Amino acid sequence: FHKLVQVLKRLDGVLLESLEHLVIIMDQLQQLGKVLGEILAQILGSKSGSNTSTLLKEAEESLSTNFQIDFVQIIELNKEDLKTHLEKIKFPTAHYEKLGTIAQEMGLIKRRTDEDLAKKYLATAINLYDLEDEQSQTVSFTRMNQKTKLQQLIHSEG
Repeated sequence: FHKLVQVLKRLDGVLLESLEHLVIIMDQLQQLGKVLGEILAQILGSKSGSNTSTLLKEAEESLSTNFQIDFVQIIELNKEDLKTHLEKIKFPTAHYEKLGTIAQEMGLIKRRTDEDLAKKYLATAINLYDLEDEQSQTVSFTRMNQKTKLQQLIHSEG
C-alpha cells in the first residue's frame, strides 16, 4: 500500500508538471495569435491608405522577425513544400488560416502594382487554407468560398 501511495504521488507530480507545460504552450499560442492579428490589422488598415508599400514592408518584417516567415520565399513554394517549411520553423498549425488571410490581403493589395506577384500571394493563401482544412479535418464553407474567390482572381485578367 505504501508503494502505491508513493507511485500515485509521483504520478500526481508528473501530471501537474505536464499541465503547467500545457498552460505555457497555450499562452504562447495565444500570444502568437495576437501578433498575427496585429499584423493583419496593420495590413487591413493599409488598404485604405496611400502608403501601402511601406506598411506592407513593415508587416513582412514583423512576420520575419516574429515567425521566421519570409513571404518572398514562401510564395515560391508549392503546398507540400510550404507545409514542410512551416513544420521546420515550428509555425503553429492553429494559425495557418490567419497566415492565409494575411497572404490573401497582401495579394489583394499587390494587385494594384504587380499582378503576377499578387497571384503568387493569392495562391499561397489558398495553399494555407488547404493546409488548415487538412490539419483541422473540418469543412469550412467560409474557407471554401474564399478559395473559390481567390481562384477566380488568379485566373482573371487584371
